[in-house]
Amino acid sequence: MSATYHWVISYIEAGYGRSGDLEGIVDVQPRMTRQQVYLALRDEVAERHFSGDQGAFFVTGFSLGPNDLGVPGE
Repeated sequence: MSATYHWVISYIEAGYGRSGDLEGIVDVQPRMTRQQVYLALRDEVAERHFSGDQGAFFVTGFSLGPNDLGVPGE
């Protein structure tokens, strides 16, 4: 059974110097490590928000915690 977690990725865009935060809800499967979750989310964020002309981005922070607010998963 999976557990629902809230995540936040802080980033800076290469070449633009803009920074920001993206966040969401993720279902984490049993025995997944924090690193595995991070890598999957990083790839998803890159594909959704920084593909094509958007260029590269650098992750400057990553937070993963229990979904204590009861927000339903996406």
